[in-house]
Amino acid sequence: MSAITATLYPCAHCKETGACSTGHNGLSCAVCVGEHTLKGEHYGLACGVCGGMGKAEPRTERINKRMAPILAYSMVILLLIAIGLAAYTNKHLSEILAFAGTVIGAITGHYFSRSET
Repeated sequence: MSAITATLYPCAHCKETGACSTGHNGLSCAVCVGEHTLKGEHYGLACGVCGGMGKAEPRTERINKRMAPILAYSMVILLLIAIGLAAYTNKHLSEILAFAGTVIGAITGHYFSRSET
């Protein structure tokens, strides 16, 4: 598949340490405590923003990288279901099969015929 690179930025929440100490008196903040599904006061929990790495990837960038493959996968599944339903009911099977086959072929061709350079 394609090489997806992550653009990591210094985590401003933990100041690149990887451990949250932004709460009151150096405690971990409520967001990081909640991220770890804990209750009470804790020291030195892994930062919930960057996952303890000290560098974070913006959430919108992660979503933008994953949205096209997710939509393609869901489109193929929905079209396969439509073909199955059309085959079961025998209504307009040839038209649905022609459309779905073309779209599934285009999606498959896009994701599996990329030349790595």
